[in-house]
Amino acid sequence: MKNFNILILAAGRGSRLGKRTNKNPKPLIKFKKKAILDYQLQVYEKFRNKKLYMVLGYKASKIKRHLRNKKIKFFINQEYKETNMFYSFLSAKSLLQEKKDLVVIYGDIIFKSNIFEKLIRNNSDIGISVDQNYLAYWKKRMKNPLNDLETMIIKKNLITQLGKKTLNYKEIQGQYMGLVKFSYKIFNKIKKIIKNIKIKDKKYKNLYFTDFIQILIDNKIKARPIKIKGNWQEFDNPKDFKINNLNI
Repeated sequence: MKNFNILILAAGRGSRLGKRTNKNPKPLIKFKKKAILDYQLQVYEKFRNKKLYMVLGYKASKIKRHLRNKKIKFFINQEYKETNMFYSFLSAKSLLQEKKDLVVIYGDIIFKSNIFEKLIRNNSDIGISVDQNYLAYWKKRMKNPLNDLETMIIKKNLITQLGKKTLNYKEIQGQYMGLVKFSYKIFNKIKKIIKNIKIKDKKYKNLYFTDFIQILIDNKIKARPIKIKGNWQEFDNPKDFKINNLNI
């Protein structure tokens, strides 16, 4: 397996978790007596051909201190209070200069190693982990999943739309998880598209990462779903810490 980079997006505060993030950033909050971030790092340990990077913002010094014995390089989103994940990604745009595939991962999720391995072995322009068993999990999280779920439309095994609000389950053919792999072969295209976004969209700093992926898809870059069934979990509200979707 060729060398690749991992970029963890972890700049935001996670305000929906309330008091839990008053003292600690979301990646350091414990689930089953272990920090969310440490679950991720445990998955990556078996892959020696990777380099780890993180985008930090809220309480960055605490995360750096937690990782002081790890080989991880950091980028800082100084505007984390006013921006969203796309802008955090731009903090690390120098990684688009390298001839290494780039795996972008949200800092508030945990997952089994087979999910990660399946993603990095995919050779598409963009590979996106998609949970096909999402509904059972979302029903544990909230009374009305459609209040939170977003579109995932797949045609001929390519994603054509994601990240939009919908009231129609037919437009949800799986759920985006926050695990995305970009082939280095499309980095030049991506850099041109980013340049255009910054020129055309005055509110680009507030774009979600799914907005960015949708723009790439609209510009004829192929995004393939890497289909999985459960065995992952995100931490977006206090109730998520009472659910165990991985049988840990």
